[in-house]
Amino acid sequence: MRRFLILVKEGRKIMNSSETNDFLAISRGEAAVLMGGAWQENSWFRHLSKLVKKGFYEGDNESQLQLHRILNSIYRVLTVVPDPGAETLEGTPYIESIRSTIEKGFIDWLNDTCVLNGIVVPGETSFANWLWQFVETHPAATHQAYFEFLANRATIEDLRFYLVQESAIDASTDDFLASLQIGAPGEAKMEIARNYWDEMGEGDPNFLHSTLFSDALGAFSISNMEAENALTLEALICGNLQQMVGLRRNLFHIGVGYFGATEQLVPKRFEALKRGWERVGLNPSAAKYHMLHIEVDGGHSEGWYQNVVAPLSKRSEQVRREITTGALYRLVTSHIYLDKLLRDFPSQN
Repeated sequence: MRRFLILVKEGRKIMNSSETNDFLAISRGEAAVLMGGAWQENSWFRHLSKLVKKGFYEGDNESQLQLHRILNSIYRVLTVVPDPGAETLEGTPYIESIRSTIEKGFIDWLNDTCVLNGIVVPGETSFANWLWQFVETHPAATHQAYFEFLANRATIEDLRFYLVQESAIDASTDDFLASLQIGAPGEAKMEIARNYWDEMGEGDPNFLHSTLFSDALGAFSISNMEAENALTLEALICGNLQQMVGLRRNLFHIGVGYFGATEQLVPKRFEALKRGWERVGLNPSAAKYHMLHIEVDGGHSEGWYQNVVAPLSKRSEQVRREITTGALYRLVTSHIYLDKLLRDFPSQN
């Protein structure tokens, strides 16, 4: 997959967007040179800052797509175990400066797109029930991409396209939960652990959810490389949002709201997907991933609100606002993503 960052070392391009080299393939030594001295003044950093300005603050989709591909690559460095002895940029100021610069722009874009102003967040006694209703009544909760198109009209090719895009999120939910629990208070950590144990197939490797999702991709002969290269900007936004709120400890409460909304949305959405899956005559065994989430996520959603959202909401108004922000991030980005799916389904073009 191409990476789209122009790096400049002493006025000379190291790599650019027309080359197939991965920008993370530079050595730690080259990274150290790039970060040497007044690194904020280096040409590569100035270029990145301009790309962030153009993509996140001026609305240029191509720039934003490049930024999300870079960010997605960085998250893979941080979450994929390399071969023994392999050199990576993990832990270097170089990769952290790129990551923090892009994430700052991404969060500003989210806050501008997912406007919380005007939403009155209630006190602790009614917050959990209020948040449930807030998610349940948002337009994303009944989006026609699931409840009309996938259920009633999607072709096999449409379902294949859908699974490719969903790989941005569904393939890494287990790692998201593992990351989110770091530093969580006891009651919340226990509920996260229950969710994680289900993702692990309750100890049965045949029901490991990430494996089951890979089986669903395999049923359509979708390779990891194809899925990676075919992700739309909107799918990358959803995937990178999940990674960011899981990995950043200062975004923990936002991650709690994000996942609460996710768990609440999934069962009804996958019920609609199941109807479409059965309608076109696909093998039910390849849909085990989605069927399991219909069965378990309803209970998990209730547990999440009772054991994570409600206890945390007692801490402060700021916590309640951040949890609400996380739910809103999920709802709005999901709605944008599903609007894009409806426009891009193969049978629609």
